[in-house]
Amino acid sequence: VDLRENKFSITAAVHFAATLRSNARIKIVSTVPVASMRLDKISQLDLSHSSLGDFEMAILIAALRDNHSVEHLLLHNNEFTATGYRAFADQLQSKVCEQIKSIGSLRIGQFQQMLSESDAGVQTSIVHRDLADFEA
Repeated sequence: VDLRENKFSITAAVHFAATLRSNARIKIVSTVPVASMRLDKISQLDLSHSSLGDFEMAILIAALRDNHSVEHLLLHNNEFTATGYRAFADQLQSKVCEQIKSIGSLRIGQFQQMLSESDAGVQTSIVHRDLADFEA
């Protein structure tokens, strides 16, 4: 299912993600390999240059909650907004996705330290940077 470049709300994404948990027939959503993630079959997930937006970020976050195998993420050059980045950062800080070790070349501890050093969790200086800024 390819839903990229649509303007679905985060609320719609959350509802859609919930249906994915009970529907094993859907394998991929907008390049996010939800079936492989559900089965813990991948350790590195490269979604860079995929034209993903906040809807897909919400799908990714939901898939990561149930996943125990993805350790390395590549997410640069997508179309996430501050809302998508905030949701992703919140997931990382909640320790729900403890298996994640790196985002690009940046170790997760370094990324979390940058987030914790900001006053409100995710400040504009971090949110408005492309994830490629963290992927040397």
